[in-house]
Formats: sequence, structure tokens, C-alpha cells
Amino acid sequence: MKNNYEKYGNEYKKITSKKIMIFVCLALLILILGISGTIIAHNKSIYDTKKADLRIRTEESNKKEKVKKQKAYNNLKLKASTLIDKAYSTKSETDISNSQAAVNKLNTTDQKLLNKRISDLKNSILKDQQENQDVDVKTKATETETESSTNVLSGYSDDQVEYARVAEELIHHYNLGFTPNSFSVSKNETNKPVIPYPGSVLSPNETVTITISENDVMATTLIATYSSNHNGSINFYLEPLHYQDDRYMTDPEWVKQESEKLLNSSETLQISTNYDTQAAQIISSIKIS
Repeated sequence: MKNNYEKYGNEYKKITSKKIMIFVCLALLILILGISGTIIAHNKSIYDTKKADLRIRTEESNKKEKVKKQKAYNNLKLKASTLIDKAYSTKSETDISNSQAAVNKLNTTDQKLLNKRISDLKNSILKDQQENQDVDVKTKATETETESSTNVLSGYSDDQVEYARVAEELIHHYNLGFTPNSFSVSKNETNKPVIPYPGSVLSPNETVTITISENDVMATTLIATYSSNHNGSINFYLEPLHYQDDRYMTDPEWVKQESEKLLNSSETLQISTNYDTQAAQIISSIKIS
């Protein structure tokens, strides 16, 4: 009986020892796995942190690079705009070419905007050149016309040329359509009565009175009194052809009013050289008093 107890007791001890060993091994395995998991999690955390730091540094680097590139582009854009401003100032082909080369380095949107300015500048230069050519042509034509006018009126005094030109300008202004066979001029000092009767206001300027007639009849006679503006134009008014109203002799106040009306009716007329050929036909017949 005792031997059986010992026999079973030893087997129980062996079984118990095995269980303890298995339990210890499992505990060690769990511990090892736990430690390994902790290490792996820690390493993963470090890796993730480093990865996040690398991403942040990369993003910051990219931002700095983007800012740097944008600053460089803005400087290039400013340079192109400055060159265009200079080209507008100088209108130099070299400056226009330099500005175009700078614009070509920009993006499509900015090129479109700045190319419009360059195009406007080129069109403006072409327009100015065309206008200058037109002015040159007109100047040459005027010089030719003046030379021709001077030739047809050469040999006469400046006063005679002025009177003949004024007469022809008046004839064409009123569409009289005749060549005067009677042409007289009287030079008037300042303070000449506008109407030759008592009460008339006085002319404040030196004036010239021109009388032109086709056949010495009233229907084809024009009398004008003018003063020069010394800029190629005159101020003039037409004189009455007759003074039949009795009030000219009897009513100085009425005469004053009529003379003021006459003086205030003055017109301005530009005297040209357009009719010098006609003026040359009548200049020799001027009678000056």
C-alpha cells in the first residue's frame, strides 16, 4: 500500500512539475511577447514621429522653395514691367526688344497682359510716325503753296497783299462770285466813329475799310471795316451802304445804339492764301487813301 502511494505520489509530482514548467514557459512566452510588442510599438512610435518630422521638414522646405521661386518670378515680372515703362518713355526699338524678351519668360497669363501693353506701344509709335509723315506732307504742301502764293503776289507791299487777300476772303465768305473792278481802301486811326454821325460810339482799334464793287452799283458793292488780330485772322463788320433814316441827323441816342449794334455784329474771319491767284488779279487795282 505504501509502495502504491509512493508510486502515485512520484507520478503526481512529475505531472505537477511538468505543469509548473509549462506554466512558467507560457508566462515567459507571454512576457517575451509583451516586451516584444512594447518594443515594436515603441519603435513604431519613433518611426512615425521621425516620419512626421520628415514630412513637416519636407513641407517646410517645399514652402520655402515655392516662396523663393515666387519671389524670383515676381522680380522677373517687375523687371519686364519696368522695361516696358522704359520703352514707353524712350520708344526705342532696343528697349522694346528687351522688354519683349523679358515678357517671354513669364507665364501665359502675364504674357498676355504685358504683350497687350507692348502691342499698344507699337501701335502708338506707328500712329505717331504716320501723323508725322502726314504733317511733313502738309508742311511741304503749305510751303509749296506759300511759295506759289509769294510768287504770284511778289513785287507788292505787305499792305497791298493783305488788302487783296482780305477782299478775296470776303468775296468767297459771302459767295459774291464776282471779280471787283472797283477796289478802294481807307486806313482809319483809333477813335474813328463807327457811324459818321453825332452820337456814334468810337472804334477802339486802328481799322481798315475796304470797298469792293463789280460795276460800281449798290447791288454788287460790299463795304467792310476790319481790324487785324495779328494771328492770320481779322474782326470785321459790314458798313451800311447808305444812311437814309432821318434819325441819323436828329437823334444822337439812336445813332449811339445803332453804332453799338454795328460794332457788336463783328465776325472773325481767318485769312488764308487759298485765293492768292484771284488776289493777284485785283491787287494792282487797289486805291489806297
